[in-house]
Amino acid sequence: MKRICILIFLAVISFRSNVSYCQSDLSRSLNLMYDRIIVASDNDKPIINDSIRTLVEGYIYSDTIFKNQLSGVKFLGELQSNDKNLKIVNWNVMDSDGDNSYYCYFIKKNKKENRVFKLEGKYNVAGIDSSKVFGADDWYGALYYDVRHFRSNRRDLYMVLGYDYTALGESRKIIDIVGFDDNGIYFGDGVLDMNGATLKRHILKYSSDGVVSLRFHSNKSVVFDHLAAFLNEESSVPSYGSALSFDAFILEKGIWKFYSNVDIRNQK
Repeated sequence: MKRICILIFLAVISFRSNVSYCQSDLSRSLNLMYDRIIVASDNDKPIINDSIRTLVEGYIYSDTIFKNQLSGVKFLGELQSNDKNLKIVNWNVMDSDGDNSYYCYFIKKNKKENRVFKLEGKYNVAGIDSSKVFGADDWYGALYYDVRHFRSNRRDLYMVLGYDYTALGESRKIIDIVGFDDNGIYFGDGVLDMNGATLKRHILKYSSDGVVSLRFHSNKSVVFDHLAAFLNEESSVPSYGSALSFDAFILEKGIWKFYSNVDIRNQK
């Protein structure tokens, strides 16, 4: 552990003291730290992760964040919205129980100074509340892998697709709506319509050993597996997986409306 701390210290000092620290050097340092964090003990993981955050924040708070894109960092996701006004940088750290902690930054472009929101969450066995509006302080935690901008009632909103994973038990994929106001960032703007009911977010729950698809088919449609319950001989509790058909949310006049058993070939 002593050698790990020395390497981390040198990388952080180098980044802070050298203004011309290039992105390839940053990528190599981040990959080195993540290789270390994978094999570290649960007690040591937060120490290494704090150094990862220091390097990531140096990149995020730079004036050129919207002009650059990190490459070659195998564990870190960096997304940019289709309107070019939002970036998401996030990663996860798995503990010895197979549960994930999530670290996420939302960077909203602003004329004077970019607004940066720092989020931290952890896998929760109890699940994610689908009826609650979350903020930066109580974010549920997920690894976001896609984002789309849209307009609703003259507001700029963003649909995000996320992944909440555990090695054993129930994993989730998440459709959420992100907005920004004077108070900051919030998750759960009520523009999802499922058969007349307004949802804050839609959550696909399934067995962690299964595979469930959730993706944007266009800027105005998101398609996902229709889930069905399956029983096995070892447990009386059903597990959920793909039923080999697809559901969708389609954007119509600022509202994402739910459709079941869609033909994805007809979705634009």
